[in-house]
Amino acid sequence: MDYTYKEFEHLLKRANTVIIPVGSYEQHSSHLVLSTDSDIAEYFGNAVGQVLDIPVLPVLPYGISHVHKNFSGTVYLSEGTYLNVLSI
Repeated sequence: MDYTYKEFEHLLKRANTVIIPVGSYEQHSSHLVLSTDSDIAEYFGNAVGQVLDIPVLPVLPYGISHVHKNFSGTVYLSEGTYLNVLSI
């Protein structure tokens, strides 16, 4: 969901929390797209946010998927970088 900063500020004051959907961008055999995990995380994050009226940030489409690094298209972050991205 997209918010103006005023809408986000209002929701954050009321909810005092946000949802950060996290997924990955990696191979899922030859029949699924690379963004499968991120797409699912985004869908459920938005659905839960709507039901609970909690702001939902954009999906973080990268995971710690170094085990898939030999497959074309896999994008991943190191564990340290991933934790830094999720830290405030």
